[in-house]
Amino acid sequence: MEVFNNYLIITTTNIEKIKSSLLFSQLLDNTSEETITDNNIFGCAAVCLLLCAEFENYFENIATEIVNIAKQKWENPTSRELTSPLISLLADKLYAGENTAIKEILQLHFIAQTNSLEQPHFIEKLSATITKLRENYDKTITNNHGIKLDNLKKIYLPIGFPIDNLRDTYVRFFDTLDTLGQKRGDFAHKSPHVISLLNKQEIERYIRDCKKICRLVRNKAISLCGQQGLPL
Repeated sequence: MEVFNNYLIITTTNIEKIKSSLLFSQLLDNTSEETITDNNIFGCAAVCLLLCAEFENYFENIATEIVNIAKQKWENPTSRELTSPLISLLADKLYAGENTAIKEILQLHFIAQTNSLEQPHFIEKLSATITKLRENYDKTITNNHGIKLDNLKKIYLPIGFPIDNLRDTYVRFFDTLDTLGQKRGDFAHKSPHVISLLNKQEIERYIRDCKKICRLVRNKAISLCGQQGLPL
C-alpha cells in the first residue's frame, strides 16, 4: 500500500539529511584514539536523539495507519469488514477485563444472526465501541516515548502486529534498535560528558540495521492490511 511506502521514503530522506548535516560531521572515526572535543560529544548526542526521533515517528505512523485502514474497512457500508487489527483491539480489552460492553456486543451478534431486525443495533453498538477503542489507542501512541522492543510491543501487539515474530527472526537488528534507544535515553537523562560515544562507523551500522527493521515493518503492515476480514 502506497501510504506505507511513503512513510518509509520520508523517513529515509530525513535520515539522509541527518547524515549530511554538520552534526554528523562531528562524529569521530575512532573514539578511543582521537582527542574528544565538546563538539564531538554534542554532535554524537544530537545525532542519536534525531535518529531516534525519526524512527519513533515512523513506527508510530505505521501503527496508526494500520488502525486507520482497519477502521475504514469497518465503516465501509458495502463491505463492513472486521479485520484483525480491530479484532485484536477488542480481544485485548476483553482479556484486560474491560469486557462488559464487548460481551454485550457478542450477545447482540449472536442474536443478529437469527433476527435481522437486531443487525442495525449490533452494528451501532460495535461501531461505538470501535470508536472508543480507537481513541484509547491514539493515547497509547501519544504516550509512547522510545524505539526499543518494549516500546514497539506496546503499540504493535494490541493491533495484532506480530512484532515478536520479527524480533525472533532478526535478533541482531532489534538488538541494534534497543542499543540506539538506550543511548538516546542516556543522552536525554545524563550529562553527555559521562556517556561513552559512538563512532561514525557504529552510527552508520545502526542506521543500516534500523532501516532494515523499517522495511520489515512496512512489508508486514502491507500484508496485515491486505488480509480479508470477517464480513458482518
